Amino acid sequence: MADKLLKLKGIGKDYAIKSKEVMRTKQILIAVDHVDLEITKGQTLGLVGESGCGKSTLGKLICRLEEPSRGEIIFSGRPIHDLKGKSLRQIRNRFQPVFQDPLGSLNPRLNVFQTLAEPLRLKNKPADQNAVITLLQSVGLGPELLYRYAHQLSGGQQQRLGIARALSLDPELIVADEPVSSLDVSIQAQILNLFLELQKQLSLTMIFISHDLRVISQLVDQVAVMYVGRIMELAPTQELFTNPQHPYTWALLEALPKLEPGRKRKRSILTGDIPSPINPAPGCHFYSRCKYRDAGCEKYENALWQHSENHQVACQKMGKIKK
Repeated sequence: MADKLLKLKGIGKDYAIKSKEVMRTKQILIAVDHVDLEITKGQTLGLVGESGCGKSTLGKLICRLEEPSRGEIIFSGRPIHDLKGKSLRQIRNRFQPVFQDPLGSLNPRLNVFQTLAEPLRLKNKPADQNAVITLLQSVGLGPELLYRYAHQLSGGQQQRLGIARALSLDPELIVADEPVSSLDVSIQAQILNLFLELQKQLSLTMIFISHDLRVISQLVDQVAVMYVGRIMELAPTQELFTNPQHPYTWALLEALPKLEPGRKRKRSILTGDIPSPINPAPGCHFYSRCKYRDAGCEKYENALWQHSENHQVACQKMGKIKK
């Protein structure tokens, strides 16, 4: 049986916010709720969904940049959800984030050499010029950039530098949060190819977060579709694209532009409002926008049902409805 590098059990994250209607009253915003996931070593998992669905928050929870409100995070067989202080610092280099905004994630006071030499020293690795150049070359950058600052680099170079910084600590898991969304289309393709090459060369385990299913389809082995903090569907990439089972997944796939002129296709236009994550009503989170809903869906709490061996769907009407 393949080794499970990461397991999430019932992970949730709540935020207390002030009510605009009633002064001094706090409400609870549930950003992530009841998420169960397992990631095998060497696997790339895609997290996809609309903006605000909780995928970036989930990525921060995995990297322990946010404290979970409930649930368990088990990394390489060790619970890490309650680690703090020195214990957390000792394990954190084993999972590294790559952020959406490369410039905002880089220290403007450090040049390229300093940016990469610092984590190498923390890892007790050689941190001289040759070591930094080797690291730069691994992400397609040259030594001429050594003493430039982040603002002197292009967007693609900044993101490559962010990837190099993550790799400098020899992580077992990379969590990439929308790493190409702020880049030009041509540069996006280059960065995606870089991720593919690094994954093959280093046998990296990755979580790739994106709102773009086209990006996800090129890069990942398995896809988790999120909606209002919950997993709606989890399946191998090819199966999700060829045999999706959840109405929300259908809508996401049908919204993708087709490259065949004149081809007619049915569009699943979602109606209704996205439910508020603030004190959400019980029942299926997708209820307000699902044309297949019935009375029983109001009590269904989005538990994942097994559709096939590696395919799970959070719909009580799974297999009974067709798009």
